[in-house]
Amino acid sequence: MSNKQLLDNLKKVLGLTPKYEKLDQRPRVLGGVGLSKMPAKQKEGKACLKSTDLLSFDDAGKPSTENAQIIEGLFDINTGRQFRVFLDPAAEICPDSKISHFSHNTWYKLQLKNQYRATLKRLVNEYDAPISVRTWWPPFDLLTCPLHPKHKILILRAYYDLSTLEDTVYKMLTQNELNAPAFFSTVPLSSGLLKKSPEQYKRAVEEINNYFCSYLTAANQYNDSSWAELYFRYGDQTEFEISSWDSKAKQIIDSTEEREGKKIPRRDEVEQYYKWTCASEPLTYCAVIDQSLSADEAYWGIAPEPLGLYDSRWKCADDLAIGVDLISDYALKSAGLNSMDDVNASNAPQVKFADHFIHCFEKSDGVQQFIGGKDISLYWRDKYDEDGNPTTDKDYQLFTTIKGDGITHLWSLDIYPDKGIIDMKFDPVNAKFIPMHPVTPDLLPTGLNDLSGLNMQDKNGNLYALTLSADGFRLHCALTGKIWDIRHNEYILIDSASNNPA
Repeated sequence: MSNKQLLDNLKKVLGLTPKYEKLDQRPRVLGGVGLSKMPAKQKEGKACLKSTDLLSFDDAGKPSTENAQIIEGLFDINTGRQFRVFLDPAAEICPDSKISHFSHNTWYKLQLKNQYRATLKRLVNEYDAPISVRTWWPPFDLLTCPLHPKHKILILRAYYDLSTLEDTVYKMLTQNELNAPAFFSTVPLSSGLLKKSPEQYKRAVEEINNYFCSYLTAANQYNDSSWAELYFRYGDQTEFEISSWDSKAKQIIDSTEEREGKKIPRRDEVEQYYKWTCASEPLTYCAVIDQSLSADEAYWGIAPEPLGLYDSRWKCADDLAIGVDLISDYALKSAGLNSMDDVNASNAPQVKFADHFIHCFEKSDGVQQFIGGKDISLYWRDKYDEDGNPTTDKDYQLFTTIKGDGITHLWSLDIYPDKGIIDMKFDPVNAKFIPMHPVTPDLLPTGLNDLSGLNMQDKNGNLYALTLSADGFRLHCALTGKIWDIRHNEYILIDSASNNPA
């Protein structure tokens, strides 16, 4: 509903005389349905509002002005969104006021889409990974992991210059549509929130994780107890040999024997050789084990309670909270934009972190190869036979063939960072507040329609209640206990008689 319609409705309800001046017709402004940007020209006699004319409250609950046409800087208790409340339907903000339609905070619209069964075609990078004492795995999360004190928080996909992981890293086998509703986060996110308010940060992570856990369940093949370990990758060879006296061999052989359920025959003090082979380059060995990263290696922010191991659902939620600025910038760049001021109704659907995949590995039945879809065989031989003669390659015996059929389960997720301040414009005919997003109604959270009163709070959690009265509104500040009356067609804060009962 336009401001002109709201004004006409107000005239009908209040019986305004013809001296109430009629506003010029003005063109729609690009940027979305209900965008509250101002007309280029304002008629004399109806002054537009500057930043100093907007009513706000300091930390002590003191109002900045008695003018109550527009209330600024409060947040809806239920959705957590920052509001700009227009009590005067005809109020207009001056076009040169530099009052932003965007907040310093960010909220997310999250959309789970499909569940996939997939195989891993390759690693994130194609570098060689020689066999090591410590096995490792770079997970395909939003952000990198704090595996080392020198590691930085980076967007993993951007770091490896991969626009998407589908068909590059993952080969999709089957798809199942989730039919999940969109989720709108309620905690205002900003950099430094973890340090400033650990409680708020934890609430932000928990509510996002709960959304994921509604659809990523054990019944849907989600497995939170396995971790993929890459033992080696050699890009230009099809076989690799190592001695049992090399300390790097012990972990990989022990793990393979454990999952195979049998041991390689050994003679005391006799050195052995082990050889892995596959049909084509590269030679890669990656398997899944029933253990995981510790919490301090997995999460940049906070870990789930009780303190647990790596969980890709919680990792994604924690990444969204800690990396909100990185993710917002990535979404803008993905749409070819430089700032939120460049976002409009046409390009808003592209301002997202598209097709992120929350992942888990299917429990391995014995020993399975999880990368490349290729079988890999392990052979062994003693360096000397029982007569003390040196052995050769022809003496190698097959210990096991590890099938290249390891499965990864994926849940695709679109991430829309949103900084829009929501205008709540009062419609006097229906006595309801109409929510208007500065970019597109698609980013409006649910629960804002048909509100006849508003329960709000400031950045410190101090509560404000706005209710309807016989001749306008009543505004209550819980911190001070003060109540103001605000009358239609005046829009001035008036100390309520309730403040001074007889």
